[in-house]
Amino acid sequence: MKKLFIVLCLLASHSQAQQLFPLMQPDSMQRELHILSGAMASLHPGVFRYQSPTHFDAAVKLALAKSSKPLPENSYLILIAQLLTHLHCGHTYINYWNQPKAVSQVLFSKTYLPYLYRMVGREMIITHNLSSVSALRPGDKVMNINGIP
Repeated sequence: MKKLFIVLCLLASHSQAQQLFPLMQPDSMQRELHILSGAMASLHPGVFRYQSPTHFDAAVKLALAKSSKPLPENSYLILIAQLLTHLHCGHTYINYWNQPKAVSQVLFSKTYLPYLYRMVGREMIITHNLSSVSALRPGDKVMNINGIP
């Protein structure tokens, strides 16, 4: 029951998101990714600190492949965020606070898990129930979210 509730909350937020965001076209996304990757390779002082040029090129190629079909704006934002994680730089990320209010209100999620949790090994254990659903209890283990174990 509690797992079904969590899955339904996340599915509802996902289906709403699909309707809210316009599709970005592959040519504009790929053009932007080429500019971004070129700027990172030539301007970012730590781009090759934790990765080789080959690894960086593979990450860029993966992002380009994922952007070869139209994507909703929010999915494209996630794609860029995933590319930036390859830098392993705490200063280079998509920052909610540096965005115009109109952008952050539209692109950043307002959906939260209805509980707090702690990772114990590879298990997500609920520590506090923040919802009004009494079926979620501290000590419960989350088995999957959106059907993903």
